[in-house]
Amino acid sequence: MSPTRYPPPRIGFHCGSELKKCRAQETRLFACQDTSHDEKYIRDCFLPSLLGWFAHHNLSATDKMKVLAVLAATLGLASAQAKLTNSQAVSQLSASGISVSSSGGCSDRNTPTCTSLEQVNAVTIAGAKTLKGACGCTVTVTGGTEVGHASGTYSHYNGYKLDFSKTSGLNSYVTNTFTRIADRGDGYPQWQAASGNLYCVSVDEGCFMTKADNK
Repeated sequence: MSPTRYPPPRIGFHCGSELKKCRAQETRLFACQDTSHDEKYIRDCFLPSLLGWFAHHNLSATDKMKVLAVLAATLGLASAQAKLTNSQAVSQLSASGISVSSSGGCSDRNTPTCTSLEQVNAVTIAGAKTLKGACGCTVTVTGGTEVGHASGTYSHYNGYKLDFSKTSGLNSYVTNTFTRIADRGDGYPQWQAASGNLYCVSVDEGCFMTKADNK
């Protein structure tokens, strides 16, 4: 069976004030006219176009991972996730209007009552910032990389997941915007965004993750 072929994505927006404009409706994903592929380019041009392409073609989570794997191999990206310190992560979240709360009033990664973001994946924090900007609702992180969560490759401790305080605004946005998929292994309902990110709504909190592990 021949592999599914998708037409190249097109971009209809510009890459930010410091970067030259993409050719609307003519520029392909990697053809932005500025070669300084810095954080702003990635955030304002590359990622939105890639996610829009995912959504347009309604790719499955498996196909999305295949595309990302090809991109990583093509661009020579390291397999390891870029990590942030707790202070770096908190600073980025705070700048986006996201607060961090701890039942123990601490950020020690080795204490389960603390909320630590030490060694969280940069992409996880970026996902939280995107969520905040899209929903315009209150987003408070209540769980990060501290001990006490379930283990696994794509776990909290390894930087892939965040817990959010459950609010009506966040709950409404997740359940009305994303696609309802099968429940997690523990029975909690979950929704999937076009990016592949998963959101689980439990009794007390919403759980955000950057990769599905169905746990």
